[in-house]
Amino acid sequence: VSSMAANSNQFARFVSTSPLSSIPHDPPITLASNCIRDFFGPTVQLVADGLISRGGESTLPQIISYIETKTRSTLQEKSDERQEILRLTKLRPSSQTACPSRASIRASLLVLIQHSIVNVKKTKVPTSSGSRKRSSSSSSSPGRKIVYKYSIDIDRCRILPRYPRFVEFVVKAVDETAAAVVEEILVQGRAKTVHAVVSTVETLHQLYHHKDHDEDETTTNTSEEKSPPNGGDSEVVVPTEAKSSSTIGTKSDRHTRQSVLESFLRLVRGGFIHEVPEIRTLDDDDDDDDDECEFTFQDGQPPTKKQKLADASTRIQDGDDGEDAEVVALLQSAPYTTTLPRNAVWRVNVALFHAQLQALSLGMLVAQRYTHAIPSVGSIVTAALKVEASRRYAAKQSSSSQSSIDYASISIFTVGNILRYLPKAVLQTFEKKEGGAIPNIYKVLVELSKVRTPAVVEQVEIAPPAQAKFQIQTRRLVSYLQDQIIHQIILDSHGEVAARICSILKLQGYMESDAIANSAMVPAKDTREVLHRLYRDDLIDLLNLNQGKQHNPSSMIFLWGFSRPRCLRKISDNVCTAMCNIRLRRQHEAEVGNHWMERAKDDSTDENENEVDKLLYNKFCTGLERLDNAQVQLDETLMALKDY
Repeated sequence: VSSMAANSNQFARFVSTSPLSSIPHDPPITLASNCIRDFFGPTVQLVADGLISRGGESTLPQIISYIETKTRSTLQEKSDERQEILRLTKLRPSSQTACPSRASIRASLLVLIQHSIVNVKKTKVPTSSGSRKRSSSSSSSPGRKIVYKYSIDIDRCRILPRYPRFVEFVVKAVDETAAAVVEEILVQGRAKTVHAVVSTVETLHQLYHHKDHDEDETTTNTSEEKSPPNGGDSEVVVPTEAKSSSTIGTKSDRHTRQSVLESFLRLVRGGFIHEVPEIRTLDDDDDDDDDECEFTFQDGQPPTKKQKLADASTRIQDGDDGEDAEVVALLQSAPYTTTLPRNAVWRVNVALFHAQLQALSLGMLVAQRYTHAIPSVGSIVTAALKVEASRRYAAKQSSSSQSSIDYASISIFTVGNILRYLPKAVLQTFEKKEGGAIPNIYKVLVELSKVRTPAVVEQVEIAPPAQAKFQIQTRRLVSYLQDQIIHQIILDSHGEVAARICSILKLQGYMESDAIANSAMVPAKDTREVLHRLYRDDLIDLLNLNQGKQHNPSSMIFLWGFSRPRCLRKISDNVCTAMCNIRLRRQHEAEVGNHWMERAKDDSTDENENEVDKLLYNKFCTGLERLDNAQVQLDETLMALKDY
């Protein structure tokens, strides 16, 4: 019986949490922890959960001590019961059954810092009397020492599944080479200029090599099919495309580096990536206390103690950084000298991507609402929001001081400002009309400024069409979008009557159940049932008013109300829970069907052995595709609820 149970239990070795996972479960924290485990592994998840459990800021000794204490106590509490279960069911224990070493905790913390999930704050604190004597000879400020404190950004963890969307957006907005640069920086977290260019060139070469290899295999199969069956001599016809490799694949290395640098420059000027400070190592003067600093690994191994890196010039001469001489020479030319410093550290600008995705979502919202009466309104709103995003984030890259940016006028635009962001088909349509593009777009904006449900555009300055100034009502559009999401979720989960009641309470305020029943045109009994279901799910509020000094339920007045912030928070938590469950299901399906994936990667193995095998494989791929689509839709909903 135990062997049958072990064979039938598919969840036996599926582990998705760490010993420090949040209990009771907080949906945003649970989702963030799962994203970290999926991208970085269980040890990094343990360190992240430790930072979340401690809360606030923590030093490295505090993190290590907390993880060691809590992990050992948790494992000891579960050891007896766990060993008994494993003995009876004959299951194998999970991979993480002991507390990780201090070097592993340090390495995990560095990974989180590298990907901007953990923020570092440098502070000076008074030293004790013993360490004060030891540091008085070397430190410039005796009696104080430098301490690094770490805090985790939970919202940053939820962004990890959106990386493919960022890459796809860059493919459409810039080109495929720029998308390869963005993908490389996303994988590395942050990268220096030369390293990012060299790694992108290597990735492109591998991509072109695989593409050429696939074309060669296709050509070989075609030639075999065209050969005569009797084995006679015949000329094999090779297609022209197969005789020469792809156009991009035949480029020289220098030309490939040049194209990568050009795309890199366009990304920087567009604000898609921005420069960040380098992660510094501990100075010798500050080496007074262990584990109080940021650190860097050398030779790919975690250090047993703090080490100071060699000077930058020495590393370049020795070639430890692996810098490409041709890339360095290209960076010293005119277009790249000022914009792309060789030792600059770059990171993907997540805020810009969210602003661009917000522009697309709000443009679609306005198009669905008003495109039947006003033509091309969605494209115009999207173009105006892209202008605002470009000014807000690209200006930070071009200006040396933040004081020179006028944030008050960033969202104000003229018709001429949005022309380059309009689709070519829409722009040509306006150009063909009488008067040209600017007067016709001006008429559309003026007409759009008159609508109020929701308000879309406000005319800031009345002037001729070329000088008139407008402003998109972003907050109102986002609020309207969130209200639509809330209404649709309540409609799908609780029915039409519940959605109608929430809309009535939102407009009228606190009401009694009988008044709600009359307004909703629903029997009082059904109204009370729906109200209690909504209250049970924490979507509406209940206010009790006593008519006298004594607590008498028969004489109390019960008022029902709708709180938008509370409902928004609750629905956001529900979306986080649903997304986490979808991710767990996806991870479990991938673990159970791991043999399908391994066999698909192996070229020497037949993918489908028989018809039954082919049917099972197609069902497996269809299931994963449905889970991926559901996860993308939930992430879009969560982004609109929390990140816009």
